[in-house]
Amino acid sequence: MAVRAARLIGAEGRAIVLDFNRPMMKVGRDKARRANIIDRISFVQGDAEMAGFPNETFNAVTVGFGIRNLANLDQGLREMFRLLKNKGRLMILEFSMPPRSWQRSLYDFYSFKIMPLGARLICGTTGPFRYLAESIRVFDTPEGVAAKLRNAGFTDVGIKPLSLGIAVLYTGRKP
Repeated sequence: MAVRAARLIGAEGRAIVLDFNRPMMKVGRDKARRANIIDRISFVQGDAEMAGFPNETFNAVTVGFGIRNLANLDQGLREMFRLLKNKGRLMILEFSMPPRSWQRSLYDFYSFKIMPLGARLICGTTGPFRYLAESIRVFDTPEGVAAKLRNAGFTDVGIKPLSLGIAVLYTGRKP
């Protein structure tokens, strides 16, 4: 997401990656280097619930498959709101459960039978993939996340299901 953002904002802008996980940042740094855009992206190890940047620093905040991992989602959303400038935009891409029962059944079969088998064959372990499948199932509904966005102060909150509801794009604006 940072590579795409850095390309969209152009040479005048800068993308900042904030991640708690140093190995994930290394992967992102390597991707940015391969994309020949490393000079427009800064990498900061930190906690999204207490980012450490001044108020109203950013024009936009994006999160890719990360809000499920926040210890306190409400605090994380309030922090994102604090970091945005007035009229700033928030975009979050996150996994979700499909809305229809037959889709959920297929998704469960894939998540708990197919994905772990593939993970064991490719990675030699199933732990992270089991966590992924379980964390998706205990995460709030799209409507619940949208309510939390509104409670954090965001307006123009939108929910757009993607891939039959397996992922959701949440959008909001700081007034």
